[in-house]
Amino acid sequence: MALNIKMLPACRKSITQSIVDQSPTFIEVLNSFQEFMAKYNLFQSASASFVTDGPFDIRDFITKQCMHSDIHPRPAYFDVPWVNIRKLFKEFYKQKENKNISMMLSHLGMTFEGREHSGLDDARNLVAIGKRMHQEGCTFKTNCKYYANNSKRIHNGQRRRRK
Repeated sequence: MALNIKMLPACRKSITQSIVDQSPTFIEVLNSFQEFMAKYNLFQSASASFVTDGPFDIRDFITKQCMHSDIHPRPAYFDVPWVNIRKLFKEFYKQKENKNISMMLSHLGMTFEGREHSGLDDARNLVAIGKRMHQEGCTFKTNCKYYANNSKRIHNGQRRRRK
């Protein structure tokens, strides 16, 4: 489905309309991603796990984008449990509340590199957080799972009723 995306003024702080206009579609990116995973046998003979900043990307955004792009069902590798680094960070460093990327970096004495909310820059900063956590003895285990059943969801290990 071709879209004529026009950005909202609030989004224009870190991205331009020409970048959006010249970018590949979700389906094109997903196909490239699947080729990358196949090349390295990820989620096949080689184990792999996504690491995200909260449950939102896989649970919400991927689900909505797949529906919007008429991809049914969504790819099975998005249904595999993944690592919610916010939850892991909170538990490993014995924090009272979850922290966003900037707050996790600050706690570690690090600063955000790049533009906040830029997918690539956010990912690079999550890698830096993950590396530091690993160096300090953290074991990365999956702690978040998506359930297609809309009446119940497991979110960060707790059963929740969908509103």
